[in-house]
Amino acid sequence: MKKATAIISNAALQFLGVKTTLILAGEPAIQVGRVTAHITNLCAGDLEIALITAIILSTFDRSLRNRFIGIIGAWITIFIVNPLRIIAVLAVGYYSTWKWANFTHDVLFRLTLLVVIVFYYFIWYVKSDRIKVKVVSWFLKARKRASLCLRH
Repeated sequence: MKKATAIISNAALQFLGVKTTLILAGEPAIQVGRVTAHITNLCAGDLEIALITAIILSTFDRSLRNRFIGIIGAWITIFIVNPLRIIAVLAVGYYSTWKWANFTHDVLFRLTLLVVIVFYYFIWYVKSDRIKVKVVSWFLKARKRASLCLRH
C-alpha cells in the first residue's frame, strides 16, 4: 500500500509540475528539492483503515454483507484520499515554503483522519439503506427491461 500511494502521489505531483524523484528502495519516499518525504504506514492510511474497519464491524444493526460492502468502500475512499493529502502537502512545500508544508501536514493529516472517517461513516450508515433500495430498484428495472427485450 505504501508503494502504491507513493507512485500515485508522485505521478500526480509531476502532472502538476512539481519536480520530484521517486525512491522505492526500502521505505518509499518522494524527494522534492532538498526535502525527502517518507511514505510511512500512517501516510498510506493504515490507521484510517484499521479505525474505519473496526467502527463498521462494530455496527451490529447492519448486516454482515452491508458491513463488508461498507468496509470495501471505506478502503477505496482511503486509497483515494491519502495520495491527495500527500500531494497537497508536497505541493504546498514546493510552491510556497516548507514551513507551510509542515503546518499543512500537521493540520491536514489529523483533520482528514477525523473528517474522512466521520463523513464516510455517516454516508455509509445513514444513507446505506436508501442507497441499497435505489440500487436494488435500478437492477430490478434493468432486469425487467432486459427480459422484455429478449421476448421481442
